[in-house]
Parts: sequence; structure tokens; C-alpha cells
Amino acid sequence: MAHPCKKAILGIITLSLLFILATTKNFSLTLVPVLLVVTYFLLQKRSSSNALPPGPLSVPIFGNWLQVGNDLNHRLLASLAQTYGPVFLLKLGSKNLAVVSDPELASQVLHTQGVEFGSRPRNVVFDIFTGNGQDMVFTVYGDHWRKMRRIMTLPFFTNKVVHNYSNMWEEEMELVVGDLKRDEELVKSKGIVIRKRLQLMLYNIMYRMMFDAKFESMEDPLFVEATRFNSERSRLAQSFEYNYGDFIPLLRPFLRGYLNKCRDLQSRRLAFFNNYYVKKRREIMGANGEKHKISCAIDYIIDAEMKGEINEENVLYIVENINVAAIETTLWSMEWAIAELVNHPNVQQKIRREISQVLKGEAVTESNLLELPYLQATVKETLRLHTPIPLLVPHMNLEEAKLGGFTIPKESKVVVNAWWLANNPKWWENPEEFRPERFLEEESATQAVAGGKVDFRYLPFGMGRRSCPGIILALPILGLIIAKLVTNFEIKAPQGTHKIDGFLLLLLPSSSVTIPSSIFASKERSIHEPGKKQQKGCTKLVIGDKIQNQNAEIVQPNSFPPLVSALKTSAQQNVATFHFPGHNRGRAAPSSLVQLIGLKPFIHDLPELPELDNLFSPDGPILEAQKEAAKLFGASETWFLVGGTTCGIQAAILATCSPGEYLILPRNSHISAISGMVLSGAKPKYIIPEYDCHWDIAGGVTLSQVEKAIKELQMEGEKVAAVFITSPTYHGICSNLTDISKLCHSYGIPVIVDEAHGAHLGFHHKLPLSALQQGADLAVQSTHKVLCSLTQSSMLHMSGNRVDRERICRSLQTLQSTSPSYLLLASLDAARAQLSEKPETIFSNAIDLAIETKNIIRNIPYISELGTPGFSNFPVIDPLRLTFGFWQLGLSGFEADEILDKDHGVICELVGTRSITFAINLGTCKDHIQRLASGINKLSTDSWSLQNKKGKADHWGSAPFTDITMCLNPRESFFARKRKVAIGESLGSICGELICPYPPGIPVLIPGEIITKRALDYLLLVRNKGALITGVSDPLLSSIVICDI
Repeated sequence: MAHPCKKAILGIITLSLLFILATTKNFSLTLVPVLLVVTYFLLQKRSSSNALPPGPLSVPIFGNWLQVGNDLNHRLLASLAQTYGPVFLLKLGSKNLAVVSDPELASQVLHTQGVEFGSRPRNVVFDIFTGNGQDMVFTVYGDHWRKMRRIMTLPFFTNKVVHNYSNMWEEEMELVVGDLKRDEELVKSKGIVIRKRLQLMLYNIMYRMMFDAKFESMEDPLFVEATRFNSERSRLAQSFEYNYGDFIPLLRPFLRGYLNKCRDLQSRRLAFFNNYYVKKRREIMGANGEKHKISCAIDYIIDAEMKGEINEENVLYIVENINVAAIETTLWSMEWAIAELVNHPNVQQKIRREISQVLKGEAVTESNLLELPYLQATVKETLRLHTPIPLLVPHMNLEEAKLGGFTIPKESKVVVNAWWLANNPKWWENPEEFRPERFLEEESATQAVAGGKVDFRYLPFGMGRRSCPGIILALPILGLIIAKLVTNFEIKAPQGTHKIDGFLLLLLPSSSVTIPSSIFASKERSIHEPGKKQQKGCTKLVIGDKIQNQNAEIVQPNSFPPLVSALKTSAQQNVATFHFPGHNRGRAAPSSLVQLIGLKPFIHDLPELPELDNLFSPDGPILEAQKEAAKLFGASETWFLVGGTTCGIQAAILATCSPGEYLILPRNSHISAISGMVLSGAKPKYIIPEYDCHWDIAGGVTLSQVEKAIKELQMEGEKVAAVFITSPTYHGICSNLTDISKLCHSYGIPVIVDEAHGAHLGFHHKLPLSALQQGADLAVQSTHKVLCSLTQSSMLHMSGNRVDRERICRSLQTLQSTSPSYLLLASLDAARAQLSEKPETIFSNAIDLAIETKNIIRNIPYISELGTPGFSNFPVIDPLRLTFGFWQLGLSGFEADEILDKDHGVICELVGTRSITFAINLGTCKDHIQRLASGINKLSTDSWSLQNKKGKADHWGSAPFTDITMCLNPRESFFARKRKVAIGESLGSICGELICPYPPGIPVLIPGEIITKRALDYLLLVRNKGALITGVSDPLLSSIVICDI
């Protein structure tokens, strides 16, 4: 404990410091002698807790404020990172600032721990400019943010919006080009403020989208007023003056005058937006009444207000956010892009050449931008070298959180140095060089917002739930304006100038645009801790951090993915619960089940609460989780399923097939395809798959079989609604989906793939490609099989637009439970996050174990291994699916399985009449592999002596369903009158029930088919061997239900 005298001295010094700071303008020099004394008494080592991130030593009251100065910009923080590491902590008075400078840690802040770090820091100035969090951009994470983001997204940030407004964008850009050409003489003599003209263009683009209004010229009084208001707002919000009041609360009273300026400005700004724009749209909407058609974004937003979703102030703060976040940041990027074009005339030439060669005289439009990869690369390189918001918008953790092994105190401001991530020589080749080619060469897979695997080195628009939705507008607008200027002008620096750092003026001598070097300004700026000074140039910083070693084992996420996090947060709330389920968060859970699985599953077994989102109309964590899954699996859209792949297959068939239309499918399809035809009224056109009699296994379907089926139906004048393929089969046999998809698409037919056993495909170079990678339109995957979600949880993926997504949504709403299990849904999100940690290597260990197992067992006598020779038309088999035959030992698959189970404790995935199939997965361990190999070896040794006594196991010459005849389609037979007869009397009758040995769930007889002797003999055989017969009213097969017609 400190001595009382020392306490008194410290108190006097502290008060002296506060008095000098409050009364002295040039206080930094005045404080020097006092600080020496303070440092002597107060300088202490950083907290002894090893849990906090490293950082510079701080002094009481001020923390690190006096050390880092007034300008906490991205370059300064990057230099600090080389000393203190990828995450470090600064004390700014009473506030904590955590700085992240590593892609892996950035992924945790923005993605895997996005909920924990999903809030925004508050301060007295931003409370004024956001109405205490009534906006979207700067509000805390929660229901209000989700609602505001949804309402802002639909009228501003969707592909439909881009399509609707792209012609208008191009019109405004053509006006810029026209003005520059028309004022050529003025430009030659005096120059023109091109920044102001581009600013007018951007304001008109956004105000036309927002209000269906535009400014007439740069001199338009409303334009002058709007830009003045926004400029003053930026100056006040980014000024360092307010920070000492936030960092040191005792000084806040000295901010009264400054805060009054902020309140006055915000009051006038909101009045300006309301009086000149919002009120006018209200009047137009009111005059038109019910006949009014929404014609701009504010109409949609006002409509949401009228429906009670938001209030009148929320409307104005949405307008405020668009003015601040959408216009000026895009303008900064435009300025930097043009400055770099001036500095690199060869880039201009390449863009010009690409446009000429690709478009052959056509104008550059939003619709053909993607045909111009070099132009796209130029935009990407501009955003990399000159990140619009270098530190992104700050995040905050409402509660104490873990990051990179360190503890981040609650309510810390957390910034990601996105500029340093994109300019660190550790991760980029020659990062200081402006070279668009990098995005066509070594960085060709890197996107501004990545599809599939996210690259957290490159985050110009952030990532995760708090990312900037304006990317969908910014990228095409940047690409278009660059193209318009480059195709109309040769942009040059003036004589004697070799490089510029930014620009304000453009001149046009001799039909070329010239930028005088006398007027320029750096456009790299930070909205995190804005200062009055901005560093120029590109200082190369080399940091000595070590790259974290990647463990070869399965890597679990360091935190929680969106839906898991939402479930966790909701379950932790201290609330009085009066909702279902009846166990009431485990308070009344059955004791026998609690003893088995504990209380946690019950605590997290929650109903469809608002914060958990709605499966059928998602706009929160479910939507975000589904979008993340779509990115990972390469889908245009993904739906989570709680009814298994059965539900997904039924939905896919309902979404593509109407009554009377034909579905082409293999005869060995899963029973869910049959029930899908019952529901939809579709008629089947069966393909008999290739069959191997030695294995009693059916394979896939071939291209020629599909083509034959299509042509036969066309010759009969029938419509083919879809082609349904099972790939891989239960045994891992894969069809050639690439060629089948191309064929079907040439006929305009969508391809549905039952990929229940292939959710892992495409995630390792030794695995076959996935269905989507091969061109399928719909793929249904059992995420709970090879991946790691809970049983019964699956995903439906869509690619392209051949299938109506609205029809899929309606089908799923018809088929899925209205009380979905959030544990199942969260497990899908968790499995996706687990796979996304190391998507290219996560299966390496499993594949190595599978190869090792095959090498061991193929050397055991009299054991057969399923391979491609038996299925010459199907050269690809999933390496994680191992099938071994035992007929040389005189054993059926059922007999061999019983021995392995009882004597060796080995449980397989699938038992057949002549084989057993074993599934290798992420949880398979070497000990189990050795037990399997040992068991089969012992089985071989013990059974060989009995072979001559028993003889070889029976096998079939063809599949049991090769000679079928269909009299009724599945729907007709489902509703037909039926009666039960003895099995001996059923031969030749029309089957009235679906008879299916399980596993693998492939029907031998389907309702509506003639019962054949081959089918009955096969069913009796597999029943006698020990198979479970499902779908029948009499599992012992003493009787069968037939259609009584």
C-alpha cells in the first residue's frame, strides 16, 4: 500500500496536470517538467497479467496518449506492430485500443468471433452524429443493427439495384466526360477542379438512387450546402479535439463548446435532409395513396417506417449513413485510381488495349465489366495499395474476449489494420509497387470480397457481419469511371513531374488530361483515430513476427461462427422464460437423458426466438451462416435443412417438376426421390445403372444413358423437367457429372445431384470434384455424413439460375418443420466453419489413413477390394469409402459384419450381400484402422478353413430391378386402393408399397411396378442374410400390399 504522503503528492501532481491541460494552449511543452516528476512517481510496468496483449508502457491518466501523439494512423500502427506483434494494446487514457495486424487474427475479429467483436465503440461525438445509435453503420450489434441493415440493403445494395441503376450511372459518367471536353479551353488555361466534378457525379448517382433527385451543377446551392454539411461533419467527427474527453472523463466538461457545435451541425444536417428530400417523398407518396409505386430507396425506407419497422429518426439516420459512408469513400478511391494511372501510363495503355480487343468498339457498361480482367485488376490494386478506410470502422467487444491467446478487456476499441494486411511485404510481393498484374498472376484468386475461401490479407471493404455492403456499388462504379476516362483521354502529369501522390486538378492540353503537380493531397486516411496531419508516401516496414505454425491435425475454430454464437448468446441471457419447449431450458429435462448427455443440449435447445432468426425468412445469423456456406461450397445460394437430405431431394424435385412432367433418374435412386415424385406428380423415366454381379453393387449412370433417355422422351413428345443423378453412390462411385451437365444444359434441362455422400468432395486434390464444380444446378448434401454436423442436418446448394429459387423456398417451407431444431442448424454452421479453417488440407490425414488401410487389407488373402476395374465407365471412386468383399471366404457381407462386430468391436457403415463398406472420416484414428485390419486378417485366417464346407456366397447375374415394368406412376399408385396378399400370390400384381432393404435405402420394388420373381427372390435372400426390409407393412415378407385395380 502506498504511503499517505506519497498519495498526497500524487494527487497534487495529477490536479496540476489537469489544470495545465485545461488552461494552456501549448500544453505539450509546458507539461515536460511536470511529466518528468509524474514519470518518476507514477511510471509503472504494464500489468503483470500475461493475458493482456503486449504494448508500450503507459503512464497513469494519459496511458500511451502522450507517446503516440494525435495521429493514430495506419502507418504508425503498422510500425508499432513490428515491435509489439500482430496484436497489441494501447491505453488511451481510460480506454483500451487493441490493434490487429495479422490475417489470421483479422479473420477471428471479423469472422469466427464476429459476434463477440461485432459491436461499435461509442463516444460523445458519435452519439451526437448517430442519435445515440439510431443508425446502422455505427450502432451496436444486435436486433436494431440487423433490422437496419436489412432495410438499407434491399433498396441500395443488391444485384437487382445494380441492374436497375447501371444505365443511370453511365449517364452521369458520360456527363463528366462531356463537361471535360466542352471546357477544353478553360482547362488549358486555368484547369478544372476534377475532384469537385467527380463529387457531383457521385452525389447525383446516390441522390438519384435515394431520392429520385439530382443537382444541376457544382454551383447548385443544394449541392454546395450538402457537401459543406458533410465536410463539416467529417471534420468534427474525425477531429482529435473530442478524444481527450472520451479518454479522460474528468476533462469532458471542457468539451461543452465543441459538443454544442456538433449538436448544432447535426440538427441542421438532419433538417436539410428532411426538408428538401425526405418530406418531398412523403408528400409524393401521400398524394398517390395506395397507387404509389416505390421508385427510389427512400420510398422503400419510408414504407418500412409506415409499417412500424423503424421510426422517423431511423429514416434520417439511414440518409446520414449513405451521405457519410457511400459517397466520400468512393471518391477517395477514384482519386487514387486516377493518380496511379497518371504515374503508370503503361497501365492506361493496357486498359485501353483490353477494352479495344475485347469489346471491339462497344462501350464499356456495367454488364460487360467482368469481361475486362485487367480493368478489374486495376481496381483491386488501387484498393489494395490505397485502402479506402485503412483501419476499417472500429469494432468493440461488449464483454471480455480472447484473441490470439490474449485477453481483450471488455468494451475495448478493436481495429484491424487492413492497409497493413494488404501492404505487408511478408504477405505480398513488392507491396509498395502499383502492379495490377499481380491479380492476374500470383494473386489471381484474391477478391475484394472473396467467394469461397476468404483471403484476410485483402479487406478493402471489411468482412463478416459488419462489412461494408456498398462493395456491390463501389466496384462497378470505380471500374466504369476508370474505363470512361481512359477511353476518352490520355491522362498525363505536367511537364517536369514524374509522380504525384493525389490530385485536385485536371487539364486538357492537346486532347489529353493533365494533372498539375502543384496541387495534390494524400488520400489515404483513417476514420479510426483521425488526426490533423496525414503522412504521405509509402514507407516500407519490415516486421519480425513469426507466422503461426499450422497444425496438421483438424483445426477447430478459435471462436464461434454466426449461428453458433447467436445460440450461445441467447442461451446465456438471464431471462424469465415463458416459451416452448416444455423442458424450459433444461429446468424440467428428463433425468435419464440428462444423465446421458448432460444439461447443455437442453439449455441450447431453443425455439425460433427473434435473435436466432427465422429459417424460412432469414435476415440474421441463419442468413449469414447460409451465405458463408454458399461461399465455401461454391454455390450461388445455400439452404440449411433439418429434415436431412431426404427433405432436400424432395424440395429439389418439387421445385423443378410439375404434374405429368418427366424426371430422368437411375433406378437405384434413394427412396426420397420416389416420394418427391409422389409429391410433385412427376413421372419417372428410369435408367438402369451399371451392375457388378460379383459385388451385387449398382454403379452410376453414363452420359450415353442420359442422352438416350432424353431423346426417347422427346420422340414421345414428353417434357423432361429435370435429370436426377446419385453421385457419389453409397459405395463412393462417381458419375461423370461434367459431361452429363453439359448435355442436359444444351437441352435446357436442370441437373439435380443427390450428393448425400459427397459433402467433402472438392476439398482435397485427391478427392473427386464436387457436383457444383462439375456444373450441377442443385446439389443436396448430407453434411452429417462425412462432415461433422449433427445427424439429420443437411444442405441444399444451388448454382446459376436455371431453377427458380422462389420455388425452392416454397418447397422447403412446405416440407421443413416450422419448429426447426436450432441445435441442428447451429451444427451445420459449426461444420462449415470447421471445414473453412483448412479447406484444402483438412482431409489429408483421413486420406492418408484410407490409403494405408487399403495397402494393408489388399495384402490379406481372399479379401477383395472394390475398385474401378469392375466399373470401367466410372473411373473415380471416393478414396474415403472402402468396400471389401468376402465371397472367397464363403461369407456373405452380413456374416462377415457379424463376426467383425461381435469378435473385434468393428462397426461398419454399410452391409451388402457380398461386401462391407467402411467410411473413413475426420474422426477416424490409427488405432481403429489397426483394429479393422487386425479383425479382417483374423476373419480371413479363421474362415478359410470353412470355405470348402460352405462353398462360395451366392451372387446375382444382374440387378434385382432390371426387368421391371411400371403400370402406375408413383403418385397414382400412392392414392390407389390397396389390399394385402400372401407373398406367393403377389407375383405379377402391381406393387402397392415401397420395399427397400436398408441400408442403403435403394428400393427393389416401387409402388406401381409389376412384382417380378427376380425381385421377390432377391428380397427373400437379403432378408435371410440379415438385411432390414423397410417400407413394407410386413417386415418378414410373408405378405405384400398390392394395388387393387
